[in-house]
Amino acid sequence: MFERTWASVLATKPDRSLLETDPRSVRDWHCEQTTITHATADEIPALAARAAGDPRNRHTAVITDATNLWPLQKQYRSSGLEIVTHV
Repeated sequence: MFERTWASVLATKPDRSLLETDPRSVRDWHCEQTTITHATADEIPALAARAAGDPRNRHTAVITDATNLWPLQKQYRSSGLEIVTHV
């Protein structure tokens, strides 16, 4: 019954068992929206709160200060906010 009901949706899902599958495609498969924001470290708490309130979609903050990257990623990991650096 499950397979019949969801067959068309499941057919579009990336196969995460394949080594060549990009893990981001599996993560973002069911996202309706992706938000990418250039931010300072001071703006991260507000962006993390927005991401936590919208777990269905992907939120990414791009910061220029790579020295703060790992502590920020660790602190806000549970919010669902992806924090990356722009070199």
